[in-house]
Amino acid sequence: QKGLKGYIYGERGVWRPGDTLFIGFILNDKEAKLPTSHPITLKLSDPNGKAVYKAVQTYAKRNHYKFVVPTNPSAPTGNWEAVVSVGGAKFYKSIKIETIKPNRLKIKNSFSGRMISASAKTTERVEVAWLHGAVAKDLKLEMQAKFLKQQTTFKGYTNYVFDDPAQDFKTEEVNIYSGVTDGNGVAMVELQPQLQSRAPGMLKAAIITKAYEKGGDFSTDVTTATYSPYTTYVGVKMPQGNKYGMLETGKSNKFDVATVTENGKPKGNRMLEARVYKVDWRWWWDASNDDMSSYSSALSRTPQYSQTVRTDASGKASFNFGTDEEEWGMYLVRVTDVESGHSAGGTVHIDYPYWSGRSRNTTGPEAAMLMFTANKEKYAVGEKALISFPSSEGGRALISLENGSKVVQTYWSKTKKGETQVEIPITDKMAPNVYIHITLLQPHASTKNDSPIRLYGIVPIEVVDKNTILEPQITMPAVLKPEQKTTIKVSEKSGKAMTYTIAIVDDGLLDLTRFKTPNAWNDFYAKEALGVKTWDIYDDVIGAYGGKVNQVFSIGGDEDLGGGQAKKANRFKPVVIYLGPYTLPKGQTKTHTVTLPKYIGSVRTMIVAANTEGSAYGSAEKTTPVRSPLMLLASLPRKVSPKERVTLPVTLFAMEKNIKNVTLQVKTNNGFKVVGPSSQKVAFAQPDEKVVYFDLEVGDINGIG
Repeated sequence: QKGLKGYIYGERGVWRPGDTLFIGFILNDKEAKLPTSHPITLKLSDPNGKAVYKAVQTYAKRNHYKFVVPTNPSAPTGNWEAVVSVGGAKFYKSIKIETIKPNRLKIKNSFSGRMISASAKTTERVEVAWLHGAVAKDLKLEMQAKFLKQQTTFKGYTNYVFDDPAQDFKTEEVNIYSGVTDGNGVAMVELQPQLQSRAPGMLKAAIITKAYEKGGDFSTDVTTATYSPYTTYVGVKMPQGNKYGMLETGKSNKFDVATVTENGKPKGNRMLEARVYKVDWRWWWDASNDDMSSYSSALSRTPQYSQTVRTDASGKASFNFGTDEEEWGMYLVRVTDVESGHSAGGTVHIDYPYWSGRSRNTTGPEAAMLMFTANKEKYAVGEKALISFPSSEGGRALISLENGSKVVQTYWSKTKKGETQVEIPITDKMAPNVYIHITLLQPHASTKNDSPIRLYGIVPIEVVDKNTILEPQITMPAVLKPEQKTTIKVSEKSGKAMTYTIAIVDDGLLDLTRFKTPNAWNDFYAKEALGVKTWDIYDDVIGAYGGKVNQVFSIGGDEDLGGGQAKKANRFKPVVIYLGPYTLPKGQTKTHTVTLPKYIGSVRTMIVAANTEGSAYGSAEKTTPVRSPLMLLASLPRKVSPKERVTLPVTLFAMEKNIKNVTLQVKTNNGFKVVGPSSQKVAFAQPDEKVVYFDLEVGDINGIG
C-alpha cells in the first residue's frame, strides 16, 4: 500500500481473556522512505468494534517493532482486530480470544489430507503422546467428523463441473471412531463413514480427535480430509457462450462429458443419462434465482431433452442440444452416471442472437488470444526463461514483463515459421513474480493463416531471489527442565545480518489452532496481482481483424487451518516467553538466557527474522520437551459446591530407571479436607506412568480452595 509493505504477527493462534498479547510488526519502506520521526500506531478493537487499546511507537531504522498488549480477564471472546497504521497505509490482523485450555497430549492424526472413501475401508495411524515425551498408553480415543460441502475438481479436467447443482447438502456430524491406544500410544483406525443424505460431489471432512487422560481431562486435535461418497464421478464441460456468456437459440450446442474414478483416473465405458430441463425464470423479485427449489421443481417435469450416452475407453463422450428460435430462457443441464448415482451439471442461458449481441464465432471484436508457454513455472535469479509461441514468418512480437506496479522490461522479437522461442534473463527486479505479455503482430496483407492481425497472450511466472531468504539457526538443549536456566544461541546460516524476535510458547496452546511459525517472506513475496493495464488502437487504425483483449486473472491466497472448537477452560497461566526485537550484526551469533516457569510438557521456540535493508525475511523453529525425572499432572473441576465430595486424580511419570519408590502427599487449605489418607506410596519397577486417586470433601465455605 502506497509503496509500503507491512507484516503483523502474533506468537500463537489463540489467546485467553486476561492474557498478554505480543504483537510483532515488520515494515518495508524501501519504495517510499518514511521520516525518522514518523509514528507507528497500533489499535486493537474487540468483536463489537470498540477500540480497547492504542499504542504509538516512533520509526526505527531496523523497522522491526514489538507491541505488548494486556487484556482484561473479563474481555469478550471472539475475533478481535489489530490495525497498524503507518504513512497513510493500514495493515490488519485478526486476533482470536477464546476461553481455551492448552492440550497436555500431542495427537498426530495420519488422516490429515487423505481421501476417505465410502466404498472401501481406509486405515490410518493415530499416535498420542504426552507433550513431555512419555508414551500415552491405554488412553480412550474418540473421533467425530463434520462433513461440509466443497467444490469437486480433478487434475487435467479444467472447465469441467463435477458437482450436482440440483443436490443440496446440509452439514452432517458423524461419530466415526471410539477406542483405546495400545501400549505404544498408537491406535489403528479403520474408517468407512456412511452419510444419511446424498452429496453433490466430494465433501470436506473436518475430523475432531479427542484423547482422554485417565484423570478425565482431554486434549483435542482438528484436521481435514476429503470424503468421497461415489466410486465414479461424471463431469460436464459447458459450451463457451458469446461475449455476454449466453448461448443462442436456433443453434446446436456441444456439451463434453467425462467420467473419472475417485482418484481422478479416466474411467471408460460408463452409461450416462443426459437431461436438460427448463428452469423457471424468476427475475429480480426473487433474490434466490439460483435456488434449489426452482431446480427441484424443474426436475419434476418432463425434460426438454433426454439422451443416453456411453463414454469411450478414455472416459470421454459428448452430446448436442439446441432450442428453437422462440425457446429462450434458463436451462438446467444434468448428466447422471447410472451405476454410481453421481450427477453433475449447471445452468445455461439461451437467448436470441439479436438480443444478446453477435456471437464470438461470427465477429472480430472478441479476444484474439495467443497461447504460449514458459519452460518452467518457477525461476531463480540468474536463470533464463525460455518462452515459446506459435507464429508465422515475417511478424513481430512485443514482449513486455510487468509486475504489481510497473513495466519491468520490454523486448521486440522477429517471428519464425512454426514457432518462435525467446530467452529472457531473470533478474532480482522480477521477484516475486512477473507477467509476461506478448502482443504478436502479423503483416497487414497476410493471407498465410486465418489468425487475426494482432494476437495477445499473458502468462505469470514466479521468481525466487535466494538473497531475500533468511535462514536463522537455533542452538539449544534437546530437553529443557522446568525452573532452570537455558541458553539459546541465534545465528544466520550464511552469516547475514538480521533483526529477530524470539517466542517460546507451550505446544499445547499452538496445537489448538495448528499454529504455523510466522514467516514474513511468505507475505512480502506472495504473488502480486498485475498492476499494469494495456490498450492498443489496432481496431481503430488498421481496419484489420485485431480483437479486443479480455483478461481474467485469479490470484489466490490460502487460509490457516482453523483449530478445534474452544473448550470451556480451567484457569491456567500460559507458558509464553517473548524476547526482542534484537539486531544481529553480520557473521555473528547472539546468546540469550531464559528460565522456564513451573511447567512440564513441550515448547516451541520460534524466531521471526527480517533484514529490511535487503528485503530479506525468514523464520526458524525448534520443538523441545520440558521434563524432570519425576513429574505429576493433576486435574480438578473448575467449580465445586460446599459439602460436595470430589476425587483428585494424580498422574505420576517416572522418566528414569533410578526412580523406584515415590511418596505422594496432598496439602489443602480450609476449602478442602482429605477423606482417608493424605499420603500414598507408589512403586516403579521401570520408567512408567501411574494414576493415584485422593478423595476430597469441600468445606462449608465460598472462595478459592
